[in-house]
Formats: sequence, C-alpha cells, structure tokens
Amino acid sequence: MGYKNGSSESEDVIRHLDDFFSEGIEFPSDMRSVKEGSPIRELQAVILAIDWEINDEIMTGLIEQIGRLKEVFKKEKILLLFLQLLGSVGKYIKTKKANVHPDAIQLLNSVYASFENVFLSKYMPQDEKKKILISEVEKFNRLKEQLANRKAEAEKKEDVFPEEKRPSDISQMTSNQALTYALEEIKQVIKAEFKALRAELKL
Repeated sequence: MGYKNGSSESEDVIRHLDDFFSEGIEFPSDMRSVKEGSPIRELQAVILAIDWEINDEIMTGLIEQIGRLKEVFKKEKILLLFLQLLGSVGKYIKTKKANVHPDAIQLLNSVYASFENVFLSKYMPQDEKKKILISEVEKFNRLKEQLANRKAEAEKKEDVFPEEKRPSDISQMTSNQALTYALEEIKQVIKAEFKALRAELKL
C-alpha cells in the first residue's frame, strides 16, 4: 500500500469513509471535512489505515507524510509542533508494531484529530490552538510515564542484565535482553523528541 502522490490505495481508504459514516461509525475527527486536494488528505488516509493494520509500509508512509507536511507548514509553528508530536508517536508505533502499547494508537488518533481541528479552524484564536496542543503533549507525557512504569515493573520481575555484561551485538542477546534493550532505545528516542517539543513550546 502506498501513500505518495495521491495513490489509488489511499484514495480508496478515503472513499470508504462515506459507507462508514452512513452506518453511524464515529472516527476521531470529522474526516469528511478534509476535501480532495487538501495538503493533509494523504496523512488522513495513512492514519485511517493504521486503525486497520500496522506494518512497515504504512508506518513508513506516515513518517514520509509528516516530513512532507513539515515543509508545507514550516511557517506555522503550532502545526509543526503537532507534526513533531505525531512523528514521535509514529516512530514508537513503527518500532513496536503489534506489540505497541494500546494507548499509543489512541494517542496517535487523538493528536491527528486535534491537528486536523486546528488546521481546519482558520479563525480559531492562537491561545485556543496552544491549549489543544498542550493537552496532547500532556497525553504524550502520560504515555511516557506508562512505558516507564511498565519497564520498571518488568525489571522487578526479572534480573535485568548489568551494563558491564551487556552483549555488544544485539544478535547475541536473549529474547528478553533484546526486548529490554529495544525498550530502552525507544525510551531515549521519545525522551529526546519530547525534550525538543517542550523547548519549542517555551519559545
């Protein structure tokens, strides 16, 4: 499945929305309001696809769309911060795939819904946009805490390998060691992204 240049696959996802809405199924935002030709239409299609399936191709499409939109909205600071937040959550989901924390998918949908709302609300006051952004950042922070708590609980249940005994090659690790190492790497990535986001919010 591709998401570049208005691909037929992503357009099919959009076209299916009418059927869903006619059945009264609710999505995280009023996605019918994103018209054909909108710069965020392709991102919307990827977000919807993630609700159905998580794989490398879809998640790569998400990262690509976020990168493209960062260029489109490079002069719109609040939209850029939303995209940065989406990217942080997206990278975590891409790494974990089926083993992702369930709240991460909810957060991705919530951040996108807020991003779409701010983008479409041309006359929304800046203070209101900031409040919406800060609310999503707080949700992101809570997810970070949940991941940290989960890791702490796992460390209590089993003896995590000491730093000096950590294999230099991940292929030499046991499955539990590799999982712990991967979680730590993800934690550091999310920590760095969140630190950068907080710095932007203070500007």
